Amino acid sequence: MSKPAADSPAVRAALDERRSRILCAAGRLLGHYGLRKTTVADIARAAGVGVGSVYLVFDSKEAIVGALTRDRFEHVLAAMTAAAAASTEHGERIRAVLDARTRAFGALEHGGHHARELLHFYCPSVEASWRRFREDERALLGEVLRAGTQAGAFAPGDAPTRASALLRAYAAFTPPHLYELAAEARQSALIALHALVLDGLRARPGSEG
Repeated sequence: MSKPAADSPAVRAALDERRSRILCAAGRLLGHYGLRKTTVADIARAAGVGVGSVYLVFDSKEAIVGALTRDRFEHVLAAMTAAAAASTEHGERIRAVLDARTRAFGALEHGGHHARELLHFYCPSVEASWRRFREDERALLGEVLRAGTQAGAFAPGDAPTRASALLRAYAAFTPPHLYELAAEARQSALIALHALVLDGLRARPGSEG
């Protein structure tokens, strides 16, 4: 019987399944032991595959960390996007997006003592994923702000500049700073910041279009 072609659906499915097992094992180990102590051999053993099989899917431990980090940031961005789509009132959309962002980041700290490292540990793969996420979330907030301004709900202003300013204002609700705030105190602190920051966006009588 001939072997399946390297790009056949069966081979791709097998590689996808192996990739999933490797990432699942890596996520558990990295969350428990941290990025410095976890090795590719540890990940292979936990995934039930050989070290060589890991390297068929990922070039390095750095590549594994990068994939895990991208997955986590994509999860946060998806939560923000869903919140933006679910709200129709423009001011509420901004609030909902920032609330969803905070909740999603908060949920990601529960994957082990070192789980937070996948969001803010200083290494090239985490840094690259973080930069990409910042661009994506800034673009999402910019679109929400632009739509609100065009609808007359927000005072006139440059949407990209405002999006950047909002993200700076909410830096305390971004890893690693978010995790320095007790989980039970986050919601009340977030509500207080909303009251201080978001009201300034609203259009007032006499605002020029």
